[in-house]
Parts: sequence; C-alpha cells; structure tokens
Amino acid sequence: MRDTFIGVFGGIVLIVSVLCFGLVRLTFGDPSSKGAARTAVNAAAAQLEVETLHVERWLATQAADEAANDAFDAATPESRGEIATKFADLVTERALATGGDLADIKPAGVYVFDDKGVVVGRDHSKLSRGDQLGEIYPDLLRAVTAGKTGSALWISKALNHQMLASYAPIRNNAGQVVGGIAFGRALLERLNAASNLANNTPLFAVVPAGDEMAIFARTGNATAAMEAAVPSTRQALGSDQTVVLGGLGANFEGAARGLSNYGNGKQAVVAAVIESKPFGTISSMLPALGLALIVGFVLVSIAAHIVDRFVSQPVEDLEEGLLAVLNGQTDIRFELEHKLYGGLVFRLNSLLNQLTGVQEDNSDEDGRVSKSAGGAAAAFTAPLHLDERHAEATIDDVEGATDLRNVEPEDYYKGLYDDYLSGQEKTGTPVEVKFAPFSNRIKQVELQLTNKHGKPFRLSVEIDTKDVVFVAVPMA
Repeated sequence: MRDTFIGVFGGIVLIVSVLCFGLVRLTFGDPSSKGAARTAVNAAAAQLEVETLHVERWLATQAADEAANDAFDAATPESRGEIATKFADLVTERALATGGDLADIKPAGVYVFDDKGVVVGRDHSKLSRGDQLGEIYPDLLRAVTAGKTGSALWISKALNHQMLASYAPIRNNAGQVVGGIAFGRALLERLNAASNLANNTPLFAVVPAGDEMAIFARTGNATAAMEAAVPSTRQALGSDQTVVLGGLGANFEGAARGLSNYGNGKQAVVAAVIESKPFGTISSMLPALGLALIVGFVLVSIAAHIVDRFVSQPVEDLEEGLLAVLNGQTDIRFELEHKLYGGLVFRLNSLLNQLTGVQEDNSDEDGRVSKSAGGAAAAFTAPLHLDERHAEATIDDVEGATDLRNVEPEDYYKGLYDDYLSGQEKTGTPVEVKFAPFSNRIKQVELQLTNKHGKPFRLSVEIDTKDVVFVAVPMA
C-alpha cells in the first residue's frame, strides 16, 4: 500500500516539477545565452580568416602552373586575353572539383592581370579585360609585385565588385613577377556560411564610409532592430580584439571583430547580434506558477480517485457482503483478488465456512479431490503443542514476524505443512496427514488465538528433541 501511494504521488510531483521548470524557463529566459554574441563573432571571423588562408595557399599552387605564364608570352592583346580566359576557366573548374576546405566555395570571378594590375582576362567573359585593378585596389598591386599572396575586400560600383578576393603572383621562367591571378568569393555567400557555423547567429559585414560605418552585407536572419549597433563597430576596426557593441536595446547583445588579414586590416568588421529574452519580473511569473498549481490540483484529484477506488471499493464490497451474511444469506463467499485485502478475504471465507459448516473445496484445477471422503487422513485431530510466549508482544518485538506476515497465505500454509512433516520425522514420530485438513486445523488455531488475544497470529514451527512446537507469532 505504501508503495502505491509513493508511486502515484511521486509521479505527480515529477510532472508538476517539470511543468513548473518549463514555464519558469519561458518566463525568465535562458541565462546561458550570455556572451553568445562574442562567441559567435569570434567563430565567424575565424572561419573567414582560415578560409582565406586556405584559398591563398591553393591559389599559389595554381599560379605556379606553367599554363599560368602562357598568356604573357602571346604576341597580341587578343591572343593574350583568350589564353588568360582559358586559364581562368581552368582554375574555376579546378576550384569546383576540389574537395576539402574549398568544397563549398563557389568562385565569383577569377582574374588574370599583368604586373601593372591591368586585367588580361577573366573566366567565362571578355568584359573585364583592361580593368585597372591595380589602381582601384593598390594593396593587390603592392602584394603581387612583392611576390606575395594576399586577400582583400573588393567593393567597387564601377566594376560591380562585392566580394572577398585572394591573389597570388605569376612568375615567368626566370622567376620574375609578370602578373598575378585573383580569386573572388561572394561576400554574402561566405557570410551566410560563417553564420551557419556560428549556430545561425545574425551577422553583419560593416565597412567604413567616411566618418561613419555602413552595412555592406547581412545574413537573412538579421533584423532592422539590430542595426542600432552598427556605429559602435568602428572601435573593432584594425584590431584583433573582440569588442562589445553598444547602442542596442535591453533584449539584444552584440559583439564585433575586425578582419585583420584582409588588405590593411581596416577594411571591414564582422558583427554578431543576438536577441535574447529578458528576465521577467515576479509578477510575470505568477501566471506560470498558477497554471502549475492548477495542473497539480487536477492531478492530485485524479490520483485520489484512483487510490480511493483501490482502497475503498473493496472495503465497500466486503461490507455489503457481510451485511448480507448478517441478514441470513449464509451462502455468500467473497471472490476478490486484491494486493492489499487478499489475505483478509481468504480468512473471511474460511471463517464463514467454519461457521456455516461448509466443507472447503479441496479439488485442484482439474476437479480432482485432494483428500478422500473418509479414512484416517480425512481429518487432522492430532494434538498440537502450542507455544504462546509471544502472545503479549507486538510484531515489532518478535524477530522475523514482519517477514512471516509478508508471505502469501498459500505459501505460508504450505511451508508450515512441510515444516511440520519434516519435524515429525526428525523426532521419530512421522505422521500421515493431507494438506487440506492440516491447513483447516491451523486456521482454527489462528482464529482461536485471535479471539483470545484480540489480534491476528500466524504460526511457526520449532523442533525440540522430542516434539514439534507451534509458536504463535503476532501479526500486529
């Protein structure tokens, strides 16, 4: 019974606790998101910088290809442009076919240019030939003529550039720099890729615009309310340090970091802004707690009805049956299988059989009678040596009494029967008695003890040198 109550009401406590935690979490928000913007912007900036290093290293191997120098050996500008375009197309194909770190990078443009920074040819087009990349992007010309690789943010309305570009020098057979090759990637595409790696955090690419900072690109999940932090991104420009952004509302957290390995390190800043749910007030928590209490009361009411049916309904059935017996219906027997009241029902039926003179049904499941109608074994009338030394004690005073009470009635009588037969053999006076008359006699003795002392008893067997003794053990 105790286990039933613990199980039912323990389940209610568990359900209400989980519900209350969820409601309070929704009300007060998740404090674990504190500092998430700083973590996200560091991850995004690191991704862009590492990606750039991989592109530069790979592009240097392409620039070292013998075919890269062919365009500069051609006799006419037209032939130089065609050869340069062919090589740029080859580099594009190789980039798309390359796995590893470049697997998800799609070229936005591949350019072959001479040592003056003038485009000789680009991939899949003749339109960019003659563009003055060296004048528009002087960092490119300085790095290539010095024989170094580099990267920069290319922003040009005239050339329709909005990309991250990496470049590497091309040398002739004598080892002299004769030009270079540039590999562009769409900035918005790479910004979205960095956002995905930073748990889909909204990202901004912010660039200087005179004395102000302007948004150059943003991910799709960025909102207008997050733009308030853009002016404070200037302090991250040209620095490797992550700065916390100001100007945001109470529900926002932002951080920014400069892209130090692009151009002179002062070209762009990547910023992350996260909208977090603010901590609520005590009054905002009251509806959640009220809902949890209502659910708790409902569950307790349901559980009370379940326990009531488990406990009270069998008692009502027994009460009605006993009332019918008192009114003269002596043929009534209780058929109730119950974890708590099973032993009581068995004893009531046995008592009614004895009071009304009805013989116990001793047949097995197949209808075979377990004892003969007459004979020496039909009744058990041998004297019993009964020890009532524990009659005035309680169940807690007698060692093993609790364990004896917990034994199922069928197992208890069968065990007592086996102990009795074994004891009689040990004392040298074996007897022949069937189980049914033995158990009926034991039940009569238990009933007599109960009537005499006012509490239930069970018997245990002790064996001395000459006799088998039945010890009365209190069950309450």
